[in-house]
Amino acid sequence: MHTRVTRYELKPGRAEAVLALVRAHWIDDISWADGFVAFEMIETDADELVGILTFRNEEQSLVALEKAQRWVFTYLGDHLVSPSVMYMGDIKITTRDGSR
Repeated sequence: MHTRVTRYELKPGRAEAVLALVRAHWIDDISWADGFVAFEMIETDADELVGILTFRNEEQSLVALEKAQRWVFTYLGDHLVSPSVMYMGDIKITTRDGSR
């Protein structure tokens, strides 16, 4: 599996507005993408969100990256302090539900 982790630094007080946009528009768009496995978004502090997006393989992840970049430009551009920071790669270790 291939995961992309993206950090979004937001203008002060914008987290709830961005989360509402993600719920209203992004989740439905991305969950239908070929190879989609999971999407999570965490709030690390009041003005920062981190999105975690997993696909079955790198090719599917890269196709979705193009869609994500257009979506962020369209919906989030006015909410961001700076360009997002992204890390991506194949999952090498994973655990679920306490398994090892």
